[in-house]
Amino acid sequence: MVQRQMSFPVLAAAALALCALPAAAQNQHDMTFHTVPPCYVANTFNAGGAFAPNETRTYNVVGSGSFASQGGSATGCGIPGFSNGIARVEAVALNVLVVNPTGAGHIWAVAADTAINALTTPTFMNFPAPAGQCCISLSNTGPLAVAQASGVGDIKINVAVSSAHVVVSVVGYYTRFGETILVGPGATPAASGTALLNALTSIADNAASKPYLIKIEPGIYDLGTTTLNMKSYVDLEGSGQQATIIQGAGAADFSIAVVNAAASSELRDLQVKSTGGSSDGVAVPLLITTTNTNVRRVTVTASGPSTCSLWGIRLVNMTGEINDVTANLSGGNLGQGITSKGFGTPKIHRAHITVTNSASTAYGFLATDGGAFPEIEDTRVEVNGGPTAYGFWQDGSAYTAGEIRGSTFIVSTPSGTATAVRFQGSSLRISRSTLRASGSTSYGINLSNNVLVDNSEIAGATATVAGSGASIGGSKLDGGPASGATCAGVWDENYTFSASTCP
Repeated sequence: MVQRQMSFPVLAAAALALCALPAAAQNQHDMTFHTVPPCYVANTFNAGGAFAPNETRTYNVVGSGSFASQGGSATGCGIPGFSNGIARVEAVALNVLVVNPTGAGHIWAVAADTAINALTTPTFMNFPAPAGQCCISLSNTGPLAVAQASGVGDIKINVAVSSAHVVVSVVGYYTRFGETILVGPGATPAASGTALLNALTSIADNAASKPYLIKIEPGIYDLGTTTLNMKSYVDLEGSGQQATIIQGAGAADFSIAVVNAAASSELRDLQVKSTGGSSDGVAVPLLITTTNTNVRRVTVTASGPSTCSLWGIRLVNMTGEINDVTANLSGGNLGQGITSKGFGTPKIHRAHITVTNSASTAYGFLATDGGAFPEIEDTRVEVNGGPTAYGFWQDGSAYTAGEIRGSTFIVSTPSGTATAVRFQGSSLRISRSTLRASGSTSYGINLSNNVLVDNSEIAGATATVAGSGASIGGSKLDGGPASGATCAGVWDENYTFSASTCP
């Protein structure tokens, strides 16, 4: 079942402050709301200082750049930015916190390309005088339009009458599509898959100025051996990771996947499953070979016999973000949770990767042929089984990798070699992370180049750190020696402290 809709209902959250949305959107009610984990955009305690009375400041909210100069997240907040000069986001849902005002006042908040008019601009929030208290803090959450022109910033905030500190976080965003196509399940999973493929094929005028949304209702959509090749400026949105399942058979080539993503598009709120099979050489649920591609709230699963190689998400020269994803791989000869090949710069946030019982080698993350992961944050990787197992593996001295932050790598093998992080690139920083490897031979970190580790736990029976070039500070080393490393303020599994040596 396929239905075309020229508009999509605005969710109830928009009623919080409808006057803050663009006039066209108010009239058409054609926006879709997307939640994101609360993320700091601006904090005057960290940058800029308190607003002076009646001062206006312009802030960036969308895009993948750093907001550190605004006092916000150094990695951006995952809000889609501009594509070919056209904004992909109409509005954002903001939480604005006012702290320590010097008196009563109010806040105006508008799109950066909109003028503030004291007579006509509605207030985003009001706040009272401290009334003798040393300080007060009040907050309000609501949608706010963002500038539709690039290069002028995204929003303006004015603190009227009194001085105050302001903290701004974003919790979601609104997109408007030229057309929404609703796809429902058919009589069989195969019929559902055909309906989904036909809906995508029917789109011929997709462009930056006319993006599409294919909204997929709950059900199993079986593609058989056909790949779903996404199109630029066409987003696919399911009804939940356990409710909407797109599945397909394996193939004889790792360049063929169940879903092949496209540039300037997003895949979200669904599951992609490769059913594999004894005659199939490779099972790849999701392939991304494009730029400006985002994946959010997606589960990928693959399983197969020892004749089959499993690739959860395969990236080739990919730029974009992969947020809130789950990859489950079981069996097969070779298991690779997320693989990056080429010189793309994917960002991975809040992933959960599980790879079990590979007959040969199992990887949580694999970067090869120039592959890089500039950011891995708030991610959990569990690799169990296979004669050789890696949580993170990157080869080649010319390759680079950015940071692993707030993440956990648990790697084990019943027999063989287990390594939490194997790195041969030119630069890697690890912070607030746990790297644990167990097996007959096990390494926390095995490196041949520079790795900086802060405030982390590293465990490996054979060696906590093997190779040279590691600098470790404020961390726990549990197990074998850390040969070739430089340590500052570390302790071992018995909590014996070493100020300037490695245990």
